Amino acid sequence: MNDSAQHDPNSPDDTRAAAAFRAAMSDLRTPGDLDPDAARRRAGARRNVRLALGGLVLALIVAAGAVVLPNLFGAGPGIEPAGQPTIAKVPEKLPRDPAPSGWRTEQYRELVFQVPADWGYAYEPGSAWCAGSDGKTPRPEHRKPYVSLGEPDAIPAIACPRMPDALITQHVAAIQPADKRADGRFELANGFWEVLKTVGAVKLRVVSQDADLAEQIAGTAREAGDGDLCRPDHPITKNLEARPQLASDVRTYGAVDRIAVCQYDTGEGRSGLRATAELTGEKAQQLIDGIAKAPANDDARCDPPPYPEGGLDVAAVLRVQSSTGLHEIVLRQQGCPNGGDTVLGGFDDGTTVHAATKATCSAVFVPPVSIQAASGSVFERCVPGR
Repeated sequence: MNDSAQHDPNSPDDTRAAAAFRAAMSDLRTPGDLDPDAARRRAGARRNVRLALGGLVLALIVAAGAVVLPNLFGAGPGIEPAGQPTIAKVPEKLPRDPAPSGWRTEQYRELVFQVPADWGYAYEPGSAWCAGSDGKTPRPEHRKPYVSLGEPDAIPAIACPRMPDALITQHVAAIQPADKRADGRFELANGFWEVLKTVGAVKLRVVSQDADLAEQIAGTAREAGDGDLCRPDHPITKNLEARPQLASDVRTYGAVDRIAVCQYDTGEGRSGLRATAELTGEKAQQLIDGIAKAPANDDARCDPPPYPEGGLDVAAVLRVQSSTGLHEIVLRQQGCPNGGDTVLGGFDDGTTVHAATKATCSAVFVPPVSIQAASGSVFERCVPGR
């Protein structure tokens, strides 16, 4: 990293750094009124589902000639048990968070990094920063330090001028694709520093008035490995039909200790690990008990069937640590192209695809795992508090 003494806020280099920061921040996307054309670009645009976002519904267009996914969501004919694990070495337990006391670990795509444990979650101000803003006071979610993982699914249909320096606040953002700015430490306005570090295809941006803290957070950034909570390269990112690699009947799990929730983006141009969370104790046990009691989801059908290019509304892998070992469940949820209340998919333990219920699906969505845009039926079922 560059020595802070080398940075003069009036110098051309630091002026360019501040301008680049504001441009990068203003180019990001925040929830708001939806731009259908932009949302189609963002989502892969090749399925005809109804997207619900904060009560708004957006119709996407079906691309002609798409190939239907056969037997993806049910446990009926054509769906065979997953069989034995294909991973080289089966771990006995989930890894513990390696972060020191008072800190926590985050994952996004292949990136792993650590932040103070009391930081919240939000998205960076984007091109719609001016919606409902006086340009002087940050939004409520930005008034405390926060972590931003990727960018929102929806693009606001509003054009704003350059984001004011007054809206710069303390946060860390994982961004893909990584911008082309060089890694290093740069001085911004109002006493803020920006530290950039690239890991693989992801850029980590740390913004703080405490330059040492920003350096410390950036210094924890590394590429994910076998000892991390979730796999960035899980097969579901490339194959929507991928079955659990640690397959066994969920009804035989026994006492459940911990569940790692690994949420994935799927679809053209945006696949990869999106967020991770963890359930423990009673909440973990209740989720597995609820899944075990649910029937197989054999009867749900769509006419026409869904198409693969746009990805799934929900794709998550549950890594379950119980008294009988480590198990894996794949959760898929997908609404029908023509709308309606039908939800395809469920919790796949490798032997049966159990129907998801309001209680079981919503229990998976522990921050930062979330749904911003989905088919209306999935949104109603899986978003907590709906």
